[in-house]
Amino acid sequence: MRVGMEATGYSRWFERLLAELDFELWIGDPAEIRTRRPKKQKTDSKDAQLLLQLMLEDRFPRIWMPSPENRDLRQLLWHRHRLVQMRTRIMNQLQALAMNENKCWKKKLWSERGRADAFPFSTAALFVQYRWKVLSIWTRTETGLPSFFPGSMRQSLACLIASAVTPKGAAFNT
Repeated sequence: MRVGMEATGYSRWFERLLAELDFELWIGDPAEIRTRRPKKQKTDSKDAQLLLQLMLEDRFPRIWMPSPENRDLRQLLWHRHRLVQMRTRIMNQLQALAMNENKCWKKKLWSERGRADAFPFSTAALFVQYRWKVLSIWTRTETGLPSFFPGSMRQSLACLIASAVTPKGAAFNT
């Protein structure tokens, strides 16, 4: 059995359901389907009839979709990217806190001793709480990122990253 639908977001659950039921899923380009609509009037029942007609006439505009494994890897990579962005924002905040206290240490700030030397300065109690919360979040993200992916997925991700062009000096810890 074959099912056709327009490409939309948030439909992975439906794709998995069809895969479990052994249905073949064709995902179509919405812009191309729109051009093949005889009237510009859009309703769900007319859309379903148009998709069926395009599939029966073998004119369905299929688009390429990555495999489920590749999509999962991409999702994990996106999630890791967001964690790295969060860590960078936190590091910038800590750097600003240190610079406000005339502690411009660059890389030394990120060692354990550097953090201990840079952040014992006295300020208002609320500010101290904020500073230590930011520092603890940074420490957790710093230690959690290298082991974010399980072993086999880490290897697959390394292959995916290695196949991409990386800027000079870029390094990936897999």
